[in-house]
Amino acid sequence: MAEMAICKLEYDLTIDWNYMEELLVCYLELIRRKCTCIILRAFYDVMELLNIE
Repeated sequence: MAEMAICKLEYDLTIDWNYMEELLVCYLELIRRKCTCIILRAFYDVMELLNIE
């Protein structure tokens, strides 16, 4: 997930909540239910790293 955010930053230098929300939904749709907590934890870590509120 972090790699996707970094690629987006390199492409157009902006990341907003809408992009991150769309990214999260895509990951959750692709991953089995038992991994949901891991994906949510990773999402939180990336949001914190990027300091997006």
